[in-house]
Amino acid sequence: MYKFLPALLALAFSACLTTAPKNPPKAAAPILRVKVTQAGAVLLNGRAVSLDELDQPLADAASAQGKVFYYRENPEGEAPPVWRAVMDKIIDHRLPMRLCKDFEDDDCKHGVP
Repeated sequence: MYKFLPALLALAFSACLTTAPKNPPKAAAPILRVKVTQAGAVLLNGRAVSLDELDQPLADAASAQGKVFYYRENPEGEAPPVWRAVMDKIIDHRLPMRLCKDFEDDDCKHGVP
């Protein structure tokens, strides 16, 4: 009986190796939440950023096949001048974008594309 033990151990070990996933699950694509306030401030995921500081996160999201959820305060009113520069940066990085009524609407809150 003990003469079969090495063969059984080898078989069990090889079974463990073959059941491991060959490709680890992909991380979810990042979603950047960009907000332009009526006063012209730009917020990225709730943190105030300059236009220059917006570039690297957008580039990172583009390389990870991410997307942007965009919200502008008072969308019916006159837009602050910075909104065009923000939109241009998003477009330059070729990121898909969703326009949100606010970040509390169900789709934008839960990341539904």
